[in-house]
Amino acid sequence: MIFDSDKFRRNVANHIYPTRRNTGPGFGSALFAATIGAVAAFFLSPKNGKENQEMVKEKARNYLDSAKKIEGQAEEKFQTVKEDFTAKVEDIRNGVSEKTRTTADTIKDKFNQVKEKVASRFEDAAENLKNKEVHLESDASDRLGRDVK
Repeated sequence: MIFDSDKFRRNVANHIYPTRRNTGPGFGSALFAATIGAVAAFFLSPKNGKENQEMVKEKARNYLDSAKKIEGQAEEKFQTVKEDFTAKVEDIRNGVSEKTRTTADTIKDKFNQVKEKVASRFEDAAENLKNKEVHLESDASDRLGRDVK
């Protein structure tokens, strides 16, 4: 039996991404049927047109009031989340600023330590050069004095 890599890939792809199969009426069909039923019930109800209109207006007002209430709650929640987010950003900013200051102070301290060590070594080197200069002058004068005698 020969291994068919294309067939294998198709089988794996169908397993991971199965093709959509029409399993009958879906949500769209149910929504359409419900709308038709509501319209039929509205026109076939025993109430007269004025009563139906008042009922629809009352329901619309209730939905509008509910929507306004939900909008107010969403606005409050948004403000709370915004304030929390702003506070957290400020905390992070302050933490970063503090760490930056601490790091800058540490760098300054290290720089000053290195600067002092370098200055000390230069002073030592200068002192050594002076000592060698004095020693060379002494040697030179000794040699010149011997040569002159």
